[in-house]
Amino acid sequence: ALPNITADAPAANAFTMSAVCATASARVTQSGELIRAGANRFTGDFSNQEYGVSGQVSITVDGRAMTAIMRGGGGSARLSLNR
Repeated sequence: ALPNITADAPAANAFTMSAVCATASARVTQSGELIRAGANRFTGDFSNQEYGVSGQVSITVDGRAMTAIMRGGGGSARLSLNR
């Protein structure tokens, strides 16, 4: 299942995000805070309360593509989205 992602920008260069991934047997919620680190780059922290995991996230936007890299809890993940 694709994640449901929401974002809010309480300040010009800061964002809060929440992502929910759910299947018939599980539901996982991640939340995070990001700051603008460049013209097309955002960095920050994320947390997952269900599993007690937290870490760092880096998001890069290039035209119609977005890449998110997450590191924490002893592992890492890379997610690429294209329009």
